[in-house]
Amino acid sequence: MKGLYSTGATKLKNIFLAPLEAVIQADIDLSKRVSDFIMSYGFIDWKKQDENSIPYENGENIPKLKMVSFSYFNSEGKEVIFSIPVLSLIQLPLLHIKDAHFDMKVKMITVDVEDKSPPPLINSGKSIPHSTPSPNVKAFLTPTTGNNMDTMKSNMKVRLNMSNSDMPGGMIQLLAMMGEMNHIETKK
Repeated sequence: MKGLYSTGATKLKNIFLAPLEAVIQADIDLSKRVSDFIMSYGFIDWKKQDENSIPYENGENIPKLKMVSFSYFNSEGKEVIFSIPVLSLIQLPLLHIKDAHFDMKVKMITVDVEDKSPPPLINSGKSIPHSTPSPNVKAFLTPTTGNNMDTMKSNMKVRLNMSNSDMPGGMIQLLAMMGEMNHIETKK
């Protein structure tokens, strides 16, 4: 059995599960980065919270929207100051993994499991056979070369398609609220 592991053989489900978990984790990491982007570019005094803390408990240290202000003179010659949230000016990087394609060559082998179970039970003169254990299937990735030479390399082709993700409902509400927050002040 020890020699089997030196070949890189593992349970077949692990070969299929590993790239799927990697894609899911990549999508999660992408979402976290977008969230960090929004918070760092859109808010003042944003402090990243650890996963176990209650964010901004008791309303303390709630971050404020970053605003950009500019002024101009209207037709009457009065200075007008216009303020707008920075987030409403930034293109948000809303992406997600639309689909993933994996192309891999897998070689499957069966491993005999030693039968260490007790002998069949004898019940009133009749033996009761127990079920035969199913073979233990192991697999490993094989190279995608044109020749039949043994090699230690293995290949997996992965293609990810990215697309724009839908705007989260909370972000839509925030942008709508920011549209109402535009502040115009006329100086005398």
